[in-house]
Amino acid sequence: MDQLNLYDKSGGALVYLNNDNYIYQYGGTPVASVLDSAVYDLQGNHVGWFFDGWVTDVNGKAILYSRGSSMQAIPKPGMRPDPPKKERKPVPAAPERKPTNTIPAKITTWSKQAAGDVLGTPMEYEVQPNWQFIDIRDVMMKGHDVKK
Repeated sequence: MDQLNLYDKSGGALVYLNNDNYIYQYGGTPVASVLDSAVYDLQGNHVGWFFDGWVTDVNGKAILYSRGSSMQAIPKPGMRPDPPKKERKPVPAAPERKPTNTIPAKITTWSKQAAGDVLGTPMEYEVQPNWQFIDIRDVMMKGHDVKK
C-alpha cells in the first residue's frame, strides 16, 4: 500500500493513510497512527479501528472509508475530488500506546462524531454537520445565477 485516501460520510477526502502507518491531513500534518488495526491519536490514546478499508471510532461506528472499503451495513456516499497533498511534516515521538477495546465485528452505522473529534485534532477540510451541499450543475441547469 502506498497511500490510502480516506473519506468522511459526506464523501469529502479528509486524510490519508501513508505507508508509514500514520494518518496525515492533506496539508501534511500527522494526526494518528495505525498499529495492528488499532488507531491511536498522537498522544497514544486508542481512538478507533482500521479494518476492511474503514476507520471507526472505538465503538465500531464509521468515521472514514476508503475507495476499496468493503461493503458494510451502511451506505457510502459518492467521493468528491481529493485536495492536493502537501509535504508531510515530521511525526512526533511515539508515546506509550494505551490498551485497546475489542475490535467490532461489523460496522452498522455512521458515528455522530466528526473525524476530527475522534482523532483528537481539527481537520483542515472537514465538513461541518450543519453544512448543506448543492450541486452547481443543478443550479445552472435551472437557469439560476449563483451569487457570492
